[in-house]
Amino acid sequence: MSTMVIMDRHPVHRYIHESIKELDFKRFSKILNGQLVSIEGDISSILEVIKAVDKQDIVLLKKAINDGGKVTHWSQMWSAGRGDKDILFYLLTIQKNNNVQKLLCMMLEHDNIDLFLFFIERQGVTTIIPRIYNMLAKKGRLDIIEILMKKKLYLGSHIGFDGDCNIYRCAVMKGYIHILDWWSRTEHFDRFDGGACSLIAARHGQVCVLDWLVKHNYAIDRNLLCYNAIVGNHKMILLWCMLHNIYPSRADLKAVDNDVMKHFLLRNGCRYDHFPPSYVRKPEFDQYKPKDGILSYLQMIF
Repeated sequence: MSTMVIMDRHPVHRYIHESIKELDFKRFSKILNGQLVSIEGDISSILEVIKAVDKQDIVLLKKAINDGGKVTHWSQMWSAGRGDKDILFYLLTIQKNNNVQKLLCMMLEHDNIDLFLFFIERQGVTTIIPRIYNMLAKKGRLDIIEILMKKKLYLGSHIGFDGDCNIYRCAVMKGYIHILDWWSRTEHFDRFDGGACSLIAARHGQVCVLDWLVKHNYAIDRNLLCYNAIVGNHKMILLWCMLHNIYPSRADLKAVDNDVMKHFLLRNGCRYDHFPPSYVRKPEFDQYKPKDGILSYLQMIF
């Protein structure tokens, strides 16, 4: 006897969103045909339209619609992801979309920058949500950020810090120094948090950002830097810390969860008795003398 598992409404809608975001038509159609979500109208009429959009075939799309195909916000999102300007605006003439921000996010998700800018101009978009600025920062697209800010397409009098919008923090995650250089020349730079950014840089392995912070005389968070490097499994960050006389504490070492990192730390001055008792001593690590790794690193870079 087979058992049918009925999924909760929220996970199903999340799966639909993920399949659209990834432009995975096979997965999307499987979810809808599985009848795990309540949908108004015939499922096949929705899928035929999206199939045509996915193929970027406007002739096939018009035929599907003439044959009773249903235009939904899903098909519009799909079109934004595919980056086909003609198809997107054709769909918008059939059904208005009240959430242009989602369409813009979908365009950015798939690097459809030309369509993104054209859509803003054509539709007369007057506000851009913080998430879009964050996405642009993570992609390193300072040129587009500057265009949007020049048009004053943002919420409030400031942009890029606090709450949902953190241009510089997103840039730190990706190591985009050109955005940090630009940020340091803006009127918002007084809101810059060097300590928080140093921890983000350590967690994401961005040595270049730590160098930038030191160069610009920003205080870094010495207490949690090693911990974030260990959690992120970034050995180069730990080497950077040690070269700047910052060493992991016993509390930091509790975060070590693999032998590779433990091996690395033992090569660079940490002792066995600094690790939690649960770690088993391995004789093959005993051959490494303290600071061997640092010396090797110094010989490599100088």
